[in-house]
Amino acid sequence: MKSRRLLRRPRPYPDESLGGYIIRLTETNYYSSPKWIFQMSGLRARGIYGNVFNREKDDLSRLSNISDVEADILWSMAFPANTLIYPKAVKQVKVFGNIVPTDALNRQQIQLCPICLQEKPYYRFFWELSVVSACPLHH
Repeated sequence: MKSRRLLRRPRPYPDESLGGYIIRLTETNYYSSPKWIFQMSGLRARGIYGNVFNREKDDLSRLSNISDVEADILWSMAFPANTLIYPKAVKQVKVFGNIVPTDALNRQQIQLCPICLQEKPYYRFFWELSVVSACPLHH
């Protein structure tokens, strides 16, 4: 059965995180919570690792269909889980082509640059990394 498409389907920005894009889809379509996007796409809601997706467990094809964004693009916006070493738990993710521990992801707080948000209101991919302590554009 083919899913219905969202009424508003903005294109993702090149440096947008998938978790942030789901929130932007939620707001653009005037849903009260991202849970509606998760339900329509058949994805599990995310906790502290909001941008970690597992190719073995997560199917982005329905999200691709309802958002009209190719699945390859959606996958490029996420941190793919590396389950080769730890098959039962996600302890490593792939970031910019490198395998890093999940400790490298920011779990304690949301990082953002208010100037970036003022210029274009979306959540950048690199803000998810705990090693990023200042905006590379605005310092």
